[in-house]
Amino acid sequence: MDSNLPTQLIRVRIPSSTPYYPEISGGKHRFTVRFMTFDINQRPQQINDDAEFQLSCCTM
Repeated sequence: MDSNLPTQLIRVRIPSSTPYYPEISGGKHRFTVRFMTFDINQRPQQINDDAEFQLSCCTM
């Protein structure tokens, strides 16, 4: 990513059949995407496998 062009919007697309969801954390110069599983009976857990996704970053 170009540090002179701040990213203002991040879109993560995943197939609707996946059992995980993206969790995005960000700051001024970088961001992190983790994929988490959901279980109503326990805290979300980060997946250990590769995840299929598409990433779009927008600068304005």
